[in-house]
Amino acid sequence: MSSPGRPSTSSIDIQSLDADLSRFRSQLDEWADQVVARTVAEKDNHLRVQGKLAEEIRALEREHQNLTEEAGRVRQRLLTEEEEEEDLRAALATLVEKQETLPRLISDVQARVNEHANRLHRKQANVDSMAAIQTDMERGLTKILATYSSRLGLSLTPKDGAIEIGFTQVSRENPDKMYSMNLLIGDDGVYSVQKVPAGMEGTMRSLVEELNERNDLSWFVVQIRKALVDNCPL
Repeated sequence: MSSPGRPSTSSIDIQSLDADLSRFRSQLDEWADQVVARTVAEKDNHLRVQGKLAEEIRALEREHQNLTEEAGRVRQRLLTEEEEEEDLRAALATLVEKQETLPRLISDVQARVNEHANRLHRKQANVDSMAAIQTDMERGLTKILATYSSRLGLSLTPKDGAIEIGFTQVSRENPDKMYSMNLLIGDDGVYSVQKVPAGMEGTMRSLVEELNERNDLSWFVVQIRKALVDNCPL
């Protein structure tokens, strides 16, 4: 048995153990609190980092979307520019073709202008020739009229751009009966006749052909009267 007034060894050990356990529990609780606090802090920090990362991801997604839209716009602009470039190439090819054909067109136009000028010169020459022929014709007809009007019943009358050549004193039974035809002269100076008395068409064609060779109106007038006397009924 233990001596009175002195604690036993087992009692001291238990008390010391209890004290050690208490200190260990306190240290354990303090460590656990520190671990929990660090875990909570790390969790909070992780959540903050995760939030920042999520925000950065959303920002990157928005940037990606913007880049995708911009890339689409750029592609559309490129397609438009390619179409415009194709149109410009086609327009340039057309201009080059026109440029190549322009000298020929100018030459063709110049040739037509020259041809037109030549035609005008020819027409003017024909007009001058016609004026001279008309003057000669008027002189010849005046001379013929003065010579044959009284003896042969000759009359010369302007009518519808022609000269009507008429004869009376052809028929013995009806000397006042008029036989006539129209004498025309074309722009080329060629004579022709219209409204020939019936039955004298062939004769007049031959006389007109010879008139164009002779160019002698006096001869033509005399021959007409002879033909009328020979061919027309009395």
